[in-house]
Amino acid sequence: YIETSVTGGVPPYSYTWSNNQNTPNIYNLSSGVYKLTVVDANLCFDTIIANLFSNNPTYCNSYFYYYLDSLNSFPPYGYQFINQSNADSSSQITSFLWNFGDGTTSTLANPNHIFNSGVFNVCLTITTSNGCTSSYCDTIVINTNPCQLYANIFTFNPTTIGGNDGYIETTINGGFPPYTFYWSNGATTQNVYNLTSGLYTLNVVDSNGCQNTFYATLYEPYDTLGGPIVDTLYSLPYDTCLNFIPDSFYIASYTIIDTNHVIINWVFVNGNQTSTLNIEYTYSTFGNNLVVLTINCSSMKILTTYQSYINLRNTSSVSGLLNANLYSVYPNPFNDIIHITSPSINESKSTLSITNITGKQVYMKSISYLTNFIINTSQLPSGMYILSIETKDGIYRKQLIK
Repeated sequence: YIETSVTGGVPPYSYTWSNNQNTPNIYNLSSGVYKLTVVDANLCFDTIIANLFSNNPTYCNSYFYYYLDSLNSFPPYGYQFINQSNADSSSQITSFLWNFGDGTTSTLANPNHIFNSGVFNVCLTITTSNGCTSSYCDTIVINTNPCQLYANIFTFNPTTIGGNDGYIETTINGGFPPYTFYWSNGATTQNVYNLTSGLYTLNVVDSNGCQNTFYATLYEPYDTLGGPIVDTLYSLPYDTCLNFIPDSFYIASYTIIDTNHVIINWVFVNGNQTSTLNIEYTYSTFGNNLVVLTINCSSMKILTTYQSYINLRNTSSVSGLLNANLYSVYPNPFNDIIHITSPSINESKSTLSITNITGKQVYMKSISYLTNFIINTSQLPSGMYILSIETKDGIYRKQLIK
């Protein structure tokens, strides 16, 4: 059984469990994962997840999470479902049965499904080689409000650090045209061009006065947080000679020493050869900083300058670079699919991004509960890439080769 106690908000509370019960406490339960959503009188809500484990050495737990494949798209919606079920060490999962609540099913482990507007109770039932079965259900609500506007948003990031050649293009659906556009930079056109990095807000109003607000972020090269450049950091020419000509480079991490000094870890790569340099810089402002490194080889006969980007954050609230053992990323080298796993549920929002060797961002997605995530990179050409995972606790980076 599971018993709960709710505080905060404004009573009375309503309870919705993943097994369709509606009471604060639930009893006579089998092992498995149970999800509770609590809503107060002001429609504020919170969600918790509880696990019940069996004392029987033969057990299995069904669980999954899902995410929207294309953000801000017009229905029908495509959802990706990720299986998170598990079984005891003596058995394995032999079958998956998904019921999407719209009359269709699937037997894939991680299916993709398209929904039209409505409310759908999605259930996954697993069976193991020891005959154990377990089911888990969750609800997907797709807005059916006729006064609803949708936007397909395409962003193009600036191609150079500090550049203004970025742009945002939109396609609006829903409501009743013609539409009126109000951008946060003062523009009133459907598409906006010649943009620097940063967060842009678009408010769209249709002919009946229905409105919706959309957000788009343009990123600097090597940046996954967005925002304008606040300063440029320089160092004295660094006396060293690399024993190879790098075909790519990136900043792997930084360590803030005090209120004015930071050590930045540069990584230079050519095939299987790698060289790292730790360079100290003086900074004055937190935020997006352009970083310039000049390498002095052979007594000023060869000077090479590199530019990259970091987002300096106050270490009183951010721990910096995350522990390298926090995530498992495989395979590496990879073909099309990258698996990202974490030994424990990360309940904070995670931003996953991939940049190529020129610093151009080629993939980005924000998710919650990062425990087992799959990235399909079939559209990417062969080459070297940098995977970044950013949370409220810090940044994890890893070099990948396709």
